[in-house]
Amino acid sequence: MFTRTRNILLVLVIFILAAAACGGAPSVETATPEPPQASKPSATPPPSDTPTPAPSPTSEWSQYWVEVQDPYHSLRFAMPCFWQASFPSTDPTGSGAFAYPLQNYTDEYVLDFPRSDIPLEAGAIKIDLNFMSARGMRDLPPGTTQFDFVVALYSGNTETRLVTAQDVEINGQPALFVTKEGTFGLGSFYLFTVTDDLFLAFGATSERMDHPDVQGILNSISLSPGTPVRIPEHKPAPPPDGLAAPCIPGY
Repeated sequence: MFTRTRNILLVLVIFILAAAACGGAPSVETATPEPPQASKPSATPPPSDTPTPAPSPTSEWSQYWVEVQDPYHSLRFAMPCFWQASFPSTDPTGSGAFAYPLQNYTDEYVLDFPRSDIPLEAGAIKIDLNFMSARGMRDLPPGTTQFDFVVALYSGNTETRLVTAQDVEINGQPALFVTKEGTFGLGSFYLFTVTDDLFLAFGATSERMDHPDVQGILNSISLSPGTPVRIPEHKPAPPPDGLAAPCIPGY
């Protein structure tokens, strides 16, 4: 009996060992790591055959204004392309103290009117630029302020009196807006400092002072290299009746 039982156990052991040999060692499953995902590049627009447009000009009308350099002073300004700046051929005083006009008509045009009196409705515009010496006109010292110069200018004047003098800024530069009263009523001008001795009066008739072209020229003024000329952005008014402006289409 014992021997039989031992034989049965022996057979069972042999059977188990044989089964193990056939199945091999148990395997251990391991997770296979997935390859790392490359970061997605930011979207880039495909190249285009259409060039990037250049920045548009400030205004389509700016091209019809020209920058002008006064040959005798540090003054620069912009004016419509068909206007005239009547600079003298030489400095008549040798000190820069003289005047000249800016106008939207020719000198010959004036001859068509009696006593050169162009009616306002004709569309003529004239600006007077008058350079004045503080020492030459009122024996004032160098460095005289704009206000002191204006007060001295009208002191003792029996025909014209000073009404107001208001501090203003034109294209980043200090100026004085002066109102006066004379035989023909009220008038005004803007006063700038050019040098320690020289002042510039910018004036037009009272009917024209607020005209867009007059204001455009005024606000473009530069009296130093560090101040850029500010080109107006509006379309210049047409020339007076009977005159053409070929530099502006349709005029």
